[in-house]
Amino acid sequence: MWNTKVLDLGGNPFLNLSSTTFDGNMKNLAILSLNDNNVDYLDPYLLWHFRYISKISLNGNHLSSLPKQFFTHTLKLTTLELNGNDLSSVEDIFPVDGQYYFAIHTLKTVKINSNKLTSIRFGSSAKSILHLDLGSNLINSVLDSDLSNLTSVFYFNLSGNPLSEIDAGCFQQLVKLRTLDLSHTILKQLNHSVQRLGQLEELLVDSSLLTLVDSNEFLGLNNLKTLSLKNNTLQSVYPVMQNLTNLTMLDLSSNNLTTITLSSLPTNETKVVKLKKLWMAGNPLSCDCRLSWILEWLKIKGSTLEDEPTCQSPPLLQNRTIRSLNQTDLEFWQEDCPKPCDCVCKTEGEDVFTTVDCTNKNLNTIPEKFPLNVKEIDLQNNDITSFSGFTAKNWLNLEILNIENNSLSTISLDFSSSMKDLKLAGNNLTRFPLNEWNTSSPLQLLSLSKNPWICDCQAWEFRELLVKYQNSIIDVQEVRCNSQGKLANRIIIQLQKDEMCPNFKIEKIVLIAGIAAFVVFLCLLCCIYRKALAALFYTCGCGCLKNTEKHDYNFDAFLLYADEDEDFALNIIAEGLETRNPEIKLFIPTRQIFLSSSPVNIESSLADCCRIIVLLTKEFLNNSQCMQLLKTSMACSIQHSSRRMIFVLLGKGNILKNVDTTLKAIINNSVCLRCGEILFWSKLNYALPKKMKVKRFLDEENNSLMHNEVSS
Repeated sequence: MWNTKVLDLGGNPFLNLSSTTFDGNMKNLAILSLNDNNVDYLDPYLLWHFRYISKISLNGNHLSSLPKQFFTHTLKLTTLELNGNDLSSVEDIFPVDGQYYFAIHTLKTVKINSNKLTSIRFGSSAKSILHLDLGSNLINSVLDSDLSNLTSVFYFNLSGNPLSEIDAGCFQQLVKLRTLDLSHTILKQLNHSVQRLGQLEELLVDSSLLTLVDSNEFLGLNNLKTLSLKNNTLQSVYPVMQNLTNLTMLDLSSNNLTTITLSSLPTNETKVVKLKKLWMAGNPLSCDCRLSWILEWLKIKGSTLEDEPTCQSPPLLQNRTIRSLNQTDLEFWQEDCPKPCDCVCKTEGEDVFTTVDCTNKNLNTIPEKFPLNVKEIDLQNNDITSFSGFTAKNWLNLEILNIENNSLSTISLDFSSSMKDLKLAGNNLTRFPLNEWNTSSPLQLLSLSKNPWICDCQAWEFRELLVKYQNSIIDVQEVRCNSQGKLANRIIIQLQKDEMCPNFKIEKIVLIAGIAAFVVFLCLLCCIYRKALAALFYTCGCGCLKNTEKHDYNFDAFLLYADEDEDFALNIIAEGLETRNPEIKLFIPTRQIFLSSSPVNIESSLADCCRIIVLLTKEFLNNSQCMQLLKTSMACSIQHSSRRMIFVLLGKGNILKNVDTTLKAIINNSVCLRCGEILFWSKLNYALPKKMKVKRFLDEENNSLMHNEVSS
């Protein structure tokens, strides 16, 4: 018994195991099998004497936990099998640091399949594990912290668990991982959990609930050779596998894929797929040009389609096996293709569209039916006369419409937002439908040459459109007027408006003449009413219109009037001026005699006033004393300034009728206003002097002193 290496006691449901069962008689035992014995409890010291044991199998029992001291002396144990038990945690075997006084650090292979594990938090003793099987347990999530000690694992099985959540990047800690099995779970997405596993060679995610795989989900899996995603609900795998350059086996069977494009898979420099084995049956495949690469791939030695995928669409190819098809079946689109045109299938990423070639088919109308996915329609060199029956906006993917060299006399611009290129050169178009042109039109390319465009005033907007969109109109320098009239064969974009609109030149001349006449008339009015305008603007605050008075006078104006006009002079003229301009200083003889304590010399006072306001009435003209004062003031004005005299005419009729010629000439050369005329007060105020601010301040002080003297 001492030299026994392997001992199998499995299949003994009534076996009673205790610390004395082996009694130290098998100290060299290497492999111990205790499978299917209905064991639900283990003696902590059962393995006390097995110091050289390397493998223990306890499969098919009812163990819910393991004693803390169970592995104390198994210092050479490398394989532990506990499949088919009731364990709920791995911490009995791989305790979290500090939890147990002893933990085994030699295990390489651990199988705890078909238990009741919910937690997979491994302690540091798990760093030696290479092969780990935790399949068919009750694990519903994998956290980043759970796997931090599994740094040596190269095979990891989590299949058959109700996994629904995986932390992003959680498997990146398994730097030596080569095989990962996540099959038979309820995962809907991988959540970038497997990115950058540079050593991973095999990834299995079969029979789960995957609906999509993110485009960079497999980022960094440079060594992946086998990928199985069968029995999911994937609708697309574009372009997730482009960078899996070492992928040789791919299983995409039994999903909801309608296509598997060449751009979805890794290819070499010549765009040849590097796969060796492919499974893709059980998908609702649409057999079109997106699958044409498969026919070429099957010709490569060593390439094998491992199952028998069939077509679900189009109807003409339904239930046909892909192996039975040829390139014509896949590349020529038959559904809704108008006769006698040719419809060719094209790919763009994972999308498919058609180009319809109807050139030189003797068509006189545009076909009403096209494939729904039509992207380009070429109708060159036919005899089409109108867009009748063709509604371009119905084709939501249409980008290019070429109707060059036909007989179109009218066109419609009612396109869908996808339209980019419209070619209309070589037709019978005379007018462009500007009312249909949308300034936000998506058109990027337009051809309009070789049409008999009418060049008149109505076409000026068309010419402006050509200028505005000349970068999009490929033949803008060849868009010419028709061969009739003065503008025959002229390049429209080079025409001026007066060439296209002859009446516009006359209208322009008339407009310029009208503006010139208005300006002359305005200048004439300004010249005639310049004084009134100057007075008005001065009143409104334009002080720059009048120079500041250079001479220093004690009074702004002397008010000269006849005794009969005293009430009007004081209550209307004087009060009107002083109310409107409180700063003004008027010399009124009757008021100055009352205010002054010394005799007033009228003649010297006239010289001390900047202006002399003469209230000219019939009574004034008939008063010899007033006339004498007027002569004195006029003599004084000649010495100082002719602008000094201000005559205010009062009374009806021509009061200057009987005035002598000399006086009349003086009045005409001075400021002469009629009381009550338009802007009377503005003109009168403008005729008065503009004083300097310093002088104004001194006047205010003098007025204050004078007021104090009178009061005392």
